[in-house]
Amino acid sequence: MPSADAALPLRFHSPAGWPEPSAWWVATHQGEVPERGWVPDGVSTGGVRPDPAPEDWVWWSRHPDAWRTLTRRVVSQYRRGMIAGALLFVVALGLLFAPFAAHSGLRVLLWGALLYGPAEVARDLMGLTTLGDRYDAYARRVSARLAADPHGVAPTTAQELENLFVPKSGPGNDAPLHTRGRLLTMVVAGALAAVLIVLLADAFVHSTMGSGAH
Repeated sequence: MPSADAALPLRFHSPAGWPEPSAWWVATHQGEVPERGWVPDGVSTGGVRPDPAPEDWVWWSRHPDAWRTLTRRVVSQYRRGMIAGALLFVVALGLLFAPFAAHSGLRVLLWGALLYGPAEVARDLMGLTTLGDRYDAYARRVSARLAADPHGVAPTTAQELENLFVPKSGPGNDAPLHTRGRLLTMVVAGALAAVLIVLLADAFVHSTMGSGAH
């Protein structure tokens, strides 16, 4: 059986005097709150049956190592999206008042960037603030699937157990931690920036040619 110190998404806190659960029990009960007055089977090290937990007992907390492992990529994507949105807004705002930005198509694109930039920042910020709750819900879903699988084979090492909670890519992935949406946003922002550069160059050339004609 894997060691009890496996870095699972949610860490179980045993009340004083309770026997420590196995890592597999913790893996298949992620986020579950025992009923009031419930005590585990078995006895404590003192040879007596443990008392029920206090009413305000905090049963679970996020494991910091597992949190960093599972969310590192998506947090980075969210932050890059916020930076890209902010830069897009600032650049578009500055160019909107440039002399060569009188081109109607260019002004429409700049106004679009002014709206898109803050919207992207707000969307990424919302994603960051709700990531914790979505992370917890994902851990509970994986845990429920492990507990419900009658043919499941319990892993033999802590690493194997931790890997069961790592989001997998491809069809059927229900993890809120994948980065496909973030990558799409970055592609759209990059395409918008490329079009903006082309239109700016075209407007600048026409502005220069017009000045030279006079």
